[in-house]
Amino acid sequence: MKFLLRKASSLLRPALLLLPMLLAAQPNPLVFAHVSVIDATGVPAKFNHTVVINGSRIARLGETGKVHVPKDASVVNATGKFLIPGLWDMHVHTASETFLSLYLVNGMEALQTATRNPAEYLGRLDSLGTIEEGKIADLVLREANPLDDINNTRRVAAVVLNGRLLPKSSLEEMLAGVETGDSGK
Repeated sequence: MKFLLRKASSLLRPALLLLPMLLAAQPNPLVFAHVSVIDATGVPAKFNHTVVINGSRIARLGETGKVHVPKDASVVNATGKFLIPGLWDMHVHTASETFLSLYLVNGMEALQTATRNPAEYLGRLDSLGTIEEGKIADLVLREANPLDDINNTRRVAAVVLNGRLLPKSSLEEMLAGVETGDSGK
């Protein structure tokens, strides 16, 4: 019984750490400028784009220079980085190299299997699973293209959860807190 309680505690701790981010969106608009967007709709990556997030939703996206950036926005220069829907990362960090290579071989289909398809199955494709205007801003900013090298799935620059930016440093702090809480048990 103690083992089950410890296991439940270790599984719930990350969710509790994220709870404030789930409840509150970014106070000012958030903008990713010069980002490459892999939107999971099946079209090729869109390079040098701007994505504007207002509250918890994607407000606008398009070619950099053609999208209005609000004056009060927090702007992230995402040159050389790739923005993908958030479900893609579900458990890829635990996968073996062989399993990861299957993602690469199947490219966009693998991305859709981890993002678009679950949203469609759950009846939430109108709000999740792809990067499109009006959808919930649950995204992962990668340091490199995961469709070029599947190991890039492990290179997370930031996460956007319900419209709130969680930079790599914040993610590392949360992970360290979870690991510290589990140590010695």
